[in-house]
Amino acid sequence: MSLRFLSIARVGSTRKQIAVAYGQKGGNQNVAILEKLVQIRHRLARLLGYSNYSDFAIEPRMPMTSRKVLEFLEEMSEQLSDLANRELTVLKELKMKEEGDAQFGMEDLLYYMKRGEQHKVDLDIGEIKRYFPVKLVISGMLKMFQDLFALRFEEIKDVEVWHDTVRLFSVWDASSSDLLGYFFLDIFSREGKYDHTCVVALQNGCMCSNGSRKVPVAVLLSQCPKEFDGNSALLRFPEVVRIFHEFSHVVHHISNRATFSRFSSLRLEGDFAEIPSLLLENWVLREHFPENDVRLLSGHHKVCQY
Repeated sequence: MSLRFLSIARVGSTRKQIAVAYGQKGGNQNVAILEKLVQIRHRLARLLGYSNYSDFAIEPRMPMTSRKVLEFLEEMSEQLSDLANRELTVLKELKMKEEGDAQFGMEDLLYYMKRGEQHKVDLDIGEIKRYFPVKLVISGMLKMFQDLFALRFEEIKDVEVWHDTVRLFSVWDASSSDLLGYFFLDIFSREGKYDHTCVVALQNGCMCSNGSRKVPVAVLLSQCPKEFDGNSALLRFPEVVRIFHEFSHVVHHISNRATFSRFSSLRLEGDFAEIPSLLLENWVLREHFPENDVRLLSGHHKVCQY
């Protein structure tokens, strides 16, 4: 909540007060704990034959060594530093216009990034939402993934689920007609529900000892608004991207062919497991969005059919 407040607080002194209080949570006690943690981690790494804890922690991940991570960060810094400095200059100038000669601090970054976007693109977020009704976004997303990966999703009706808004689908290979797995869509908000958009693996795919295959099962959780008084529930565009990202995890999980459950998609190292979703969310972020895909995912809620 504190970080969100920094993006909307208009008074600079208030932003600074909140940022300082947030940054000093735990005070010196946390400093002592962190110092001890660093020492213990270093001892652990040395006992296991590593020169430092970074090398120990990064070895099972894609870069494999901390040196590669540093090289990547240095390369990115070199490529982006000029752009970052230009953008920071714009934010400083914007603050000067609104608050005078007050120094630009870290507490100002979120607020003026948001203000900069508002100045650059004059958009009515409420109006944009009208073009992303939940039902249309979900049906369009399912259609896009079926076409892209040659899959077939079939909704299973009259099945016992934990809430009447939950939907269950089976997933089939469109070319071979093999059953690949199942997924639940639990996307609408309700009291007491986990308030984060994410995917949970209910069952990992693997080969059984008798030669049969255990198919993967996943659930996509979200907090989409529900229809009210006949009015369509609407999504902000970042929410569309988030759901698309998480459903990419579902498809990754269902399409997995690992022999052992331990190596099922969502149980892999986090940096690798995120690649399909980070790649596929660009399907809705890319500048030249295919017209057919736009029509699948969006349409004014009062005139579109879904």
